[in-house]
Amino acid sequence: MLSNKNLGIAVTAIAVVFGLMLGVAGPGRAQDAKAPDKDKAPQTCPPTCNWKDNAEYMDAVAAQMEADPAKRLALLEKWKKDYPQTDPILLNIRQDMFLVAYVQTKQPRQAFDQALDILKDRPKDFPSLYATVSMVTQIKPAPTNSDMDTAEKNANLFIDNPDSVKPATMTDAQWATTKSQTKPLAESVLIAIYELRRDDKREVQDLTKLIQRDPTQAVASYKLGQTMIRIDAAEKTPEKQAPAFYHMARALAYEGPGAIPAAQKPAIQKYLTDAYKLFHGSTTGLDQVLALAKTNPFPPADFTIKNTVDLANEEEAARQAEIKKNPIMYLWVHGVKEPLAAGGDSYFDMNVKDAALPGPDPDDKSEKPEPRFFKAKIVSISPNPKPKEILVGIEKGDVADAKLTFEKPLDGKMDPGEEIEFWGAAKDWSHDPKNVVVTFAIEDPKTDLKGWTGKNAPATKGPARGTGASKGAAPKQAAPKQ
Repeated sequence: MLSNKNLGIAVTAIAVVFGLMLGVAGPGRAQDAKAPDKDKAPQTCPPTCNWKDNAEYMDAVAAQMEADPAKRLALLEKWKKDYPQTDPILLNIRQDMFLVAYVQTKQPRQAFDQALDILKDRPKDFPSLYATVSMVTQIKPAPTNSDMDTAEKNANLFIDNPDSVKPATMTDAQWATTKSQTKPLAESVLIAIYELRRDDKREVQDLTKLIQRDPTQAVASYKLGQTMIRIDAAEKTPEKQAPAFYHMARALAYEGPGAIPAAQKPAIQKYLTDAYKLFHGSTTGLDQVLALAKTNPFPPADFTIKNTVDLANEEEAARQAEIKKNPIMYLWVHGVKEPLAAGGDSYFDMNVKDAALPGPDPDDKSEKPEPRFFKAKIVSISPNPKPKEILVGIEKGDVADAKLTFEKPLDGKMDPGEEIEFWGAAKDWSHDPKNVVVTFAIEDPKTDLKGWTGKNAPATKGPARGTGASKGAAPKQAAPKQ
């Protein structure tokens, strides 16, 4: 919609043109208190201007001399009622004066219709063309489709070929000033018309064409983004919102002629940030979008922003690949260690305590599925030999993250770095989020532990004793029990 400032521009532009016209072709001023005879036309009226009589002249002068636009409008109505038919030149002047009065009294419907009436005979009349553009969005309750089509055509004329409607009465300097105001007004009215039509798909097409013609139209970029989001919402395709975010980013980032005022940008920034975060799951990448949009009115052909569904699918695909690669390791890292570090005792008590880990293969549907085993490397054993506790590294072979406990000591020993396999019931953990170590009770090493070689320590050899002992030799020691 047009602001009061734009309305003022419209009044000024039209009045300037008409003022110049009236100075040449208008009825002029009364030279004295006594009305001149009808055959003595004012000096400012062309020779072909023929008054019906002196009374008509007085009607015209009274209307022209009245400063109050509402009163002037009433006087113009009197002139029209008294002389519905008049000289063609005078008719043009009266039509122009009506148009100015309607604009000044803020009657957009009447001003628009008056302009259309003028354009029937004077199709390039700039003030009338200008009035159709500047008044259309102010028509209440709403302009008709025909009104908007007319205004759109004339607005495009102001953008594409304004010099074709330059008033002969305007100097080049006056025209340059007027034209500098006309183009941005025409573009803002076009944007308003596209919205008033309530046809989102057509609006996307029209706004796109407008931005192609004038890439500085930041408001058009913002409206284009809004409209795209409305379409995605109506069609329930939120995954298609990436181009809409780009155009909003363009409206926010662009600086230069046609930029959105700085005071309005914080609201756009908040909306874009919130919407982008909801779409993408975070604001990651938004800065890059803003940087790209700052210098490019349209996104590149391969532009995309991954939405939360895309990211979730990618994450799930990566998770499945990791599970497929080593399902038991995935269970250990992402199903035990990471949640324990985050959830602590409550997670252990609810999800890990007394659980037989790693558990059977979930795809094994047999009545008695075979257990699976963690593969680990020994970090240390205690005591050494014949341990009742073994610290092992499952995720990293040289960093302990599991402790195996046995009711009876194992035979012999094994060295750090050697590999074993196990499964068992989780009984406790280290209660340290930075150093998660889960304690497992291994009930039956024969079935629950693989790879324990139980190498015995070498026996100590001593002198033989007994019958075959050499003279003076010490008694032979029995080998230590293993």
